[in-house]
Amino acid sequence: MYKNITNLSSLILSLLILIPLPCFGFFESDFNQDGDVNVDDLIIMGINWLNKNEPGCVGDTNGDCSVMLADIAILNEQWQFISCPELSAAASSIEDGTLGPENAIDEEISTRWSSAFADNQSITVDMVKVIDFNEITILWEAAYAKKYDILISTNGSSWTTVHAQNNGNGGFDIISIGNISARYIQVKCIQRATIYGFSIFEITFSGDTFDTCLEPPVDPVLPVWADEFNGTTLDLTKWTHQLGTGSEYGLIGWGNNEHQYYRSQNATVSGGFLSITAKKQNYGGKEYTSARLRTLYKGDFQYGRFEARIKLPSAQGMWPAFWMLPTDSSYGGWASSGEIDIMEAANVPYSVDGTLHFGGPWPGNTCNCGGSHYATGDNLGDEFHIYAIEWEATEFRWYVDDNHYKTAISSDWWSSQGGGLAPFDNPFHMLLNLAVGGNYPCGGGNNCIDNNALPATMLVDYVRVYDLE
Repeated sequence: MYKNITNLSSLILSLLILIPLPCFGFFESDFNQDGDVNVDDLIIMGINWLNKNEPGCVGDTNGDCSVMLADIAILNEQWQFISCPELSAAASSIEDGTLGPENAIDEEISTRWSSAFADNQSITVDMVKVIDFNEITILWEAAYAKKYDILISTNGSSWTTVHAQNNGNGGFDIISIGNISARYIQVKCIQRATIYGFSIFEITFSGDTFDTCLEPPVDPVLPVWADEFNGTTLDLTKWTHQLGTGSEYGLIGWGNNEHQYYRSQNATVSGGFLSITAKKQNYGGKEYTSARLRTLYKGDFQYGRFEARIKLPSAQGMWPAFWMLPTDSSYGGWASSGEIDIMEAANVPYSVDGTLHFGGPWPGNTCNCGGSHYATGDNLGDEFHIYAIEWEATEFRWYVDDNHYKTAISSDWWSSQGGGLAPFDNPFHMLLNLAVGGNYPCGGGNNCIDNNALPATMLVDYVRVYDLE
C-alpha cells in the first residue's frame, strides 16, 4: 500500500499494487536464480538484449538464439503475482451514510470517515490475513483525536496496544511501531479535539510486505507484424525490393518525375537498423540510385496502427516516405483505389506531411492535403522520430512521437469507382523509399538536389503494425 508517506502529494500518488509470488519450480526467466520472476529479471534481460545470434544468451527464453520481443512475452507469462491485502474497514459509528469507514482506506483523500459527535469511537481495518508491517500513517481531518490508541490483533478478539497518543495535534501522524504481525488494526479514538466527532481521510501502512508490492507489468501490446531489423540482411519474407525507374510499371520517374534508379544494394541492414541510401551514381540511365521496399502480399492490412521509427536524411532534393498502397487496387488505377501517406518529407525536413489520395483515376485524382503539415521548428533529421497512423473504418489519425496532428473522417474521402467507405475499405501494404528529386521536393526539376550532401540515408529503427481493438 503506501510507503513512507510524508506529504499530501506522495499520498495521492501512492498506489496499492501487487506482490511477486515465489516460483514453485524452475522458470526459464528466473535469470538471477532467486526463486522469483520479477523486476530484477527484467533488468537482466534488458542488459542482455544483445541479439548476438548465439545460443545460450541470457534472456533467450524460447531457444531461437537471440533475445527479442518474443522473450519479453514469455517473461510476462511467467511473471506470477498475488494481490496485496484487500483491505476492509468497520467503525463504531458514522456521522452519516456518506462518511463510512471504507473512505479511510480508499486511497482518496477527498473522502473520509467521520464518527458520531462523541468520545470513545473506533475504526478497525481488516487486512484479510496476517501481514508484517512497521509503520502506520493517519491523515486526520480537522476533527482529530487529541488522545487515541492503536491496537492490533491476529484474530479480531485478542487485542494488543502498540501505540498510545496523549497529545495529538492532527494533520499527519506517522507512527513507527516496530516489526509486528497482525490482521486487524484498530484506531481507538478516546478524546476529541473539537466539538465534532473523529474524522480520518486515510489510514495507510508500510513494512516489508508492502515494500515488496510491485506493480504488475502491463501486458505488452505486441505488434501483429513487425520488423526490428536485427539481422544483417533484409528479411525477404517481409519485404520485396522494387527496382528500376518506374517504367517497369508504366510510370515515368515513378509517376513523379523522380531522378533515381532503385537498386537492392542501396538498402542494407546492420546494427539494428535499415539504411536506405541515396547516392550520386549513374545507373540504368539515371544520375542517382536509391532503394524502395514494399510488403505487398507479405504484410497486407485493413485497419490498425502503423508506425516506424525513422531518422530522416537532411539534404536538399531528398524525398523520404513511409506510406501505403492498395494491395489489389479493387477500384481501379491510381488514385481511385487510394493511397495512404503516413509520412513524407522534402529536402531538409523541418516538417512532414500526412495525406490521403483518392477520387478518380489520374488525372481525376484528389487528396485531403489541407492541414497535412507537422512541424516543430527543428530539423526532424537531427534525431529519430516515430511516425504513425491509426486507421479505422471511418477515421484516420496521424501522429509524430504520439503527437496527434491530423484527422480524416469518412466524409472526407470517396472513390469514383465505389461507394460507401471506398477506397479505404480494402487491404493495403506498406512502402519505405527514398526518392531523389521529383515533383514534391523540386517541382519536377533536379536543380534543387544538393549533390554535395550525397550520399544521404533514411535510417529506420523498426516498422510495426498493431491491432486497434
